[in-house]
Formats: sequence, C-alpha cells, structure tokens
Amino acid sequence: MELVNSTKLSLNELIPPVSLFSHHGTLHDRRHIGRVLINAWMLLDLLQKKEYTIPLWATVYLHDIAREHDGVSYHHGQDAIDKLDANSDLQSFLQDVGIADEDWPAIRSAVSYHSWPHSLEPERTHEYWMLIAMLKDADALDRIRIGDMNPNLLRFPESRWLVPFAISLYHRTKDMDGTDENLFTEFWQIAQELIPTIKEIAV
Repeated sequence: MELVNSTKLSLNELIPPVSLFSHHGTLHDRRHIGRVLINAWMLLDLLQKKEYTIPLWATVYLHDIAREHDGVSYHHGQDAIDKLDANSDLQSFLQDVGIADEDWPAIRSAVSYHSWPHSLEPERTHEYWMLIAMLKDADALDRIRIGDMNPNLLRFPESRWLVPFAISLYHRTKDMDGTDENLFTEFWQIAQELIPTIKEIAV
C-alpha cells in the first residue's frame, strides 16, 4: 500500500480550515477529517480506483463542515451541500483543484447520503454508489473515536482490511491540536510510519 497526494494542493490545504466549520466540537473536527481522508485514500489504493482521488477528496473535505453539533444528525450532509452552494469562494477553490462539471452530481450525492442511516443508504445499483460507499466506509473507519465502529457494516472487504490501520491512526492522532495549521502534515507522516507496521491487513 502507499499513500500519495496526487493533487496540486499542499498537505495542509487538503483539510478545511477551522473557519469553514459551522460547529467547533471535538468529534467532527479537523482531526476527524484528516483521518477520514487518509482512510479514504488508503482505500482507493486497495480498490485500485485512483480515478476517484479528487472527487473522493472533495466529499471528505465537505462532509462535516455544516454540522451544528456532534450528535446524531441525518441532514448535515445536505446542509454541507447547501453551505457549498452559498459559498462562491469554496466552489472556486474546489474547481481550481480539479473538480470537473461531471463530477458534481456524484459529489453532491455522496456528501448528502453520507449522513443517512445505514438502513436507508442507496443500493449498489445507484449511479453514484461507488463514491457514496467509499466516503461512508472511510468515515465509518474513524468511528473508533466514539466506540461503535462495526467492521461488519463496512461495504468493501478492503475497508475491513484497514481496520487495524484506522485504529492505530486514531490512537496516534487523537490528542493532537485540531487547530494547528500543520496538523495534516503531521497526520501524513504518522500514516506513512504506520503503513509498513501492518504485516497482515486482515480482520
């Protein structure tokens, strides 16, 4: 496995600034976003779906920016899309990174659906199921932080292989300062250190 930043952004630009979040809690902050992005790109590598790198990054970047609290909220995915639609600077930023016009429907669907309960998520026949499922699994892998990550609910076998990695990543990063401008550079280094320590990626 390898973890590669193939965007034109610096590492620290890959996660949202503190100012973009509607809620400044501790469960869905920049630390969570950073771990979800690392889990997402690790999953891309295992699935050999590198063509999704930029759209998946965009869904991770957006998915929790409009939360109003850290509790259960089935609508905060759509709220994130509404926040995107109201913010022309954010739209321009995402487009400059490389989001194509044809990517937006899938990104919007994935962000909106990510906050729906497991029982109501789209079937595999959904046009954008792949992006939706990758975001949901990457997000779910960080549920270790709230003590209810269930490998049996993950959508890809490859996601279950990543469980030990995701657990180690959480424990190495959970006490870091989420407001640190260099946060994701530090996360990236930790993730690179963890990859070779996982001798058998299976659960």
